[in-house]
Amino acid sequence: MTPFPSCSIPPEDRSGPGILLGNLSKQGNPMTPTHEPIPRPAKWGVYSTWPEEGLHNVHPEDYWLAERLLPGNRIFQRSDLDDDYNLLIYGRHQVRVRPTLWVETPEPPFKLGEQVEVRSQLGRLTPQIARIHQVLWNPRSRRIEYELAAFGRKIPGRFLIADLRSTKRMAGALSLLGG
Repeated sequence: MTPFPSCSIPPEDRSGPGILLGNLSKQGNPMTPTHEPIPRPAKWGVYSTWPEEGLHNVHPEDYWLAERLLPGNRIFQRSDLDDDYNLLIYGRHQVRVRPTLWVETPEPPFKLGEQVEVRSQLGRLTPQIARIHQVLWNPRSRRIEYELAAFGRKIPGRFLIADLRSTKRMAGALSLLGG
């Protein structure tokens, strides 16, 4: 009798040395391999295809939304959906696309719809409370830019991360914008 129990990996999975990686099975037995892909962590970036180039990379049920969201430099959160499609999330909108033409960016510190304070930057900007209206990637300067809105109106210009401050610590006192 050997001091170690025999391995329970099926013969077809014993093709080479090392450990078979996979998720735990439904029963929780780590020795039972599964062939489900391990999901990648969510990433942030720009999906740089335009509907004029064709919508063959977009899920057929999402064409109407892709035509409205994909032209531009919006920063999406991307997560795996299945073998064929990734899920792009922009605020409350979700679009399924094939994993092509993806330009990764840093994660934005402020998210779409979040309330922020505009810093005065030594009088260069008008201090005010606003909501993030668009989260955009500037490919020339390789940085995140924000478009803001206050009281239902877009504030002219784009803002950088250094121009903004979170209002989360002052949650109740500064909810002037509703929502």
